[in-house]
Amino acid sequence: MAMASGHKFANFFPSVSDSSVQQQSHDLPAYFNSRRALLVGPPRSGKTSLLFQFCYNCARESGSRSHVVFICQKKRIENGPPLLSRGVDPSSEVFNRVHMRYLVDDKELRKYLACLHLLPNSQLPTALVIDNFSAFFDQSSHVGGGVRSAHGRAQDMAIARTLALLCDAVDFVRQNDQPICKLLVSDTSGADGPRSLYLFQRWFPLIFHIKALEPGKFSLSVFRDSLGPGGFHVSARYSLLEHCLSLLSLEFVPSPPAVAEK
Repeated sequence: MAMASGHKFANFFPSVSDSSVQQQSHDLPAYFNSRRALLVGPPRSGKTSLLFQFCYNCARESGSRSHVVFICQKKRIENGPPLLSRGVDPSSEVFNRVHMRYLVDDKELRKYLACLHLLPNSQLPTALVIDNFSAFFDQSSHVGGGVRSAHGRAQDMAIARTLALLCDAVDFVRQNDQPICKLLVSDTSGADGPRSLYLFQRWFPLIFHIKALEPGKFSLSVFRDSLGPGGFHVSARYSLLEHCLSLLSLEFVPSPPAVAEK
C-alpha cells in the first residue's frame, strides 16, 4: 500500500484497540504535505520511541520494497532503548526492513549523507530517520579554543552545513528510485523549542512539539510556527507507562483564523 505524500500524524503511534481513539485516528486528514519534519521535546519524553514506531509503520505500510534507515548513536540507543507498543511483535518481519545505522558524530553523518548517491536503487531509503540530531555535534570538535560564543557559532555552522547536505541527499533519493522518501529528525528541546530552532525552521516547515503533562504522560502537537491560517491543530496524548508506548487520545480542531491588521 502506498503511503500518503505527507507526514501522517498517526504514524507516530501504534494501532489502538479503543474504538473512540481509533475512529479519531481514521478521521485525521493527511494535511501535513511536507515530507520533511522535525520532532522536538524535552529529555526522556519518548522521542526515540516515537521515531521507532514511525519507522515500523512506514516499513509496514510501504510493503516489501521499503528500506527505512534509522540513524542514531549506538551508546545512546543502548542506554535508552525505544519502547514498543503492546501490539508490536519485536520479532516481526517488518523490522527486517528497518536498518539501523550507528554513527558517532557529525563528521560521520556528513560522510554517510555524501555517499548516499552511491547506493544501489534497492537500498535507497523510503524513509530516513535521525535520532537526537544535536547529539552528533560536539562543540569542542569544531574549534580549537576561544570564548563560548565562538563555540556556539562553530556548532551552528556545522549544523547548518549538515542540514543542507541532509536535505540535498533526500532530494537526490526522491529524484531517483524513491519519490516518497520521508525525512524525520528528532532533537532535544527546552520549554520554547530547540536551541537552534531558527536553523531547523529553514529546513523543516513542519515541526512536532512534545510537552510533559504528568509523570509518564505527554502531548504531541504541531509547533505553533508550523500552523498557518485556516489550518488544523492536532494534539495527541500518549503514555510511556508500563514500559510501552500507548496512544491515549487525539484532539483535532481548526486553528483560529488570522487576525487582520488594522
